[in-house]
Amino acid sequence: MTPYHFKLSGLLCALALTVQGCSRPPEAEKPGELTFYSRAVRDAKLSAEADPAIQKRLDRILAEARSILALPLVRRAGSLAELRSARDNRIGSIDSRTDVVSQTDPAKAEIFALSMADTNTAGLVARELPLLAAAYEITGDKAFLDRVVSQLREVVSWQPLQRPGWTLYTAKNSLPAGGRDGVWLSTGLGIAAIVQTLQVLPEGALPPDLVAALRRQLATEMDQSVQDWKDRLPWFVRSDKVVTNQWVVPSSGIVLAAAYLGRGEHAEAYDLGMKNLEATVQAFGTDGSSSEGAIYAAHWTAPFLFLASRAAQDAGDDRLAQSPFLRNFPNWLAGAFQPGGYVVNCFDGYTALRGTQPLLLPDITLLTVLSQSPALIWLLQNEFGPSMSPLDLYGIMALSLNETSAEPPPLYGAYERAAWVVWRSSWQPDASGVWIRGGHRTDFHDHNDRGHVNFIVNGKAVLIEAGTPTYSLPEKEAEFNSVRGHNVLQVGDEILPRKQPAPITVHRLDAQGGDITVEAGAGYLNGSSKWVDGAGETPRGSLNPVRWTRRVTWDSQRMEVTDQVMLPEAERVTFRWHLGSEQPLEIAAGADALSFHATLPAGVMKFPGWISRENQPLVEGVDWQAPEKDIVNTPSATFAITADQPVEARQEKGMDHAFKFRLWKHQHTTLVVQSREKVQAITIRTVITAQ
Repeated sequence: MTPYHFKLSGLLCALALTVQGCSRPPEAEKPGELTFYSRAVRDAKLSAEADPAIQKRLDRILAEARSILALPLVRRAGSLAELRSARDNRIGSIDSRTDVVSQTDPAKAEIFALSMADTNTAGLVARELPLLAAAYEITGDKAFLDRVVSQLREVVSWQPLQRPGWTLYTAKNSLPAGGRDGVWLSTGLGIAAIVQTLQVLPEGALPPDLVAALRRQLATEMDQSVQDWKDRLPWFVRSDKVVTNQWVVPSSGIVLAAAYLGRGEHAEAYDLGMKNLEATVQAFGTDGSSSEGAIYAAHWTAPFLFLASRAAQDAGDDRLAQSPFLRNFPNWLAGAFQPGGYVVNCFDGYTALRGTQPLLLPDITLLTVLSQSPALIWLLQNEFGPSMSPLDLYGIMALSLNETSAEPPPLYGAYERAAWVVWRSSWQPDASGVWIRGGHRTDFHDHNDRGHVNFIVNGKAVLIEAGTPTYSLPEKEAEFNSVRGHNVLQVGDEILPRKQPAPITVHRLDAQGGDITVEAGAGYLNGSSKWVDGAGETPRGSLNPVRWTRRVTWDSQRMEVTDQVMLPEAERVTFRWHLGSEQPLEIAAGADALSFHATLPAGVMKFPGWISRENQPLVEGVDWQAPEKDIVNTPSATFAITADQPVEARQEKGMDHAFKFRLWKHQHTTLVVQSREKVQAITIRTVITAQ
């Protein structure tokens, strides 16, 4: 059976979508015609007028817009000293790497800090300007329009939207000849902010001179982006890194600007932007998954793909909208939400952990509104619910979603690009769930997690991984990124094997459970193992091949894991099982040292209702009130381990960022299984039963 092969044709149909997109000629823009954004804002207002509950939600968002009026304008800092003396982040914040660069080259640190601050300020105006425009459209209150005009006049002065220096995150780097490293994230963010604001506002609302200046700014940014691609100036263009968000965001900016200014008049730019983004979605493949994981995809890459897709549709072009990647992305993203409020947390997913729905809500709402996906509409209704709402333009637009079109996402799927299998028994909060990681050659922001298994039973986490803490945590690499932070193999003392492909073979995946195999040994012993076509075959003449085959079968309450390890020379073999509990294990060894039994009692973990930097109960930008306390019931479970070589077992405490956001070094129980002596081959069978 080949990797990612399914016997069930129904499972394949969603992954093998090959609908051909088409491109209609652009239609002439009609005066006063509603855009996608203005239509949704109008519909939200009508929905609120007809439903008091919706009106209450809208009022809370409008109150957020009104609170912005009391804040200073978002402005651009002119020096690092100005950034350091700022009382708030309305001129941008200082990237944490600035001080490190400054120790070696203060001049580079200054340039870098200002460039990175541009991304902060662009993000602020991208959130605030469209919200203020929508508030004016709904209320007619001129105070909102006056603020929009003042902020836009400030933004027009930002020439360019992205100042040079974003590549100077290390003093070893230097700017290219000419002093520019090219367009970047602030370019796309700034263009999106301007275009959305113009499309939300009613015709004639802005002074003509300001509209003309904004159109010139859009044209300048668009033309510079095109030239940078021609000159292959940014590193991601030279390297053809079409799947990185750094390629996608400015490419989307090109499409947004060209579509707004006129596809016909700016055909060269529009065609380049679309060519760039078509390369992206084709590189991602057809199953909708991303090799950067769900959090990076949902925050940067997918939003800008959908923004460009929506702009292209308005320009009469549905090629992106019909791409298999964008059509299947919502189902893949929905599958990252696991029972019990957990989120699949492989890759560097800082917010991918239990209870972060309020933090993820703005991105999920944006993607739902732009995609109009029935699966994401269902997810928004059921995983998030009406008790929380993002306080932005998309929060308003979501009030007009067609909730009758909602459909539950698939319960399971195997995804080639993200290299993971996800499964859940139902969409109830107390369902059981599984996710298993393989590895893809294009993995990015990933950990040493090939072969990792997560297991949730009745909404309680049995097997976990360490997750992703803040990047500045000294223990991040050794205790979180490495094999020590995952339920995987460790060979000898090596904790950071090379990240190599780990193909998954699906033998069965259905409503009752699954049966899969992962070939995860390729990266061990300095990555000397090599695999032919990702099929797990060792080519003749390769040095030091390591073979680790993990087979996993499961249902809603039982999991069996069989690990077969073959090494070129004898080493001690270690496996860890990170447990979703603080309770101590009771471990009983068998008489022959070939087996043992471990019992985990049920327990309770208690956390604060919310942990924030400001010690506030609210998540910034989201209408949600945290509970006073957060109580987590932990499972009871048994572990039956047998091996064909003598093994020993012990328990230790591991670190995690899996249960409470910003509690980076939470301690959980870990079961460690290790060969008693160095071995060249060993097979270990682990049976886990939980409730």
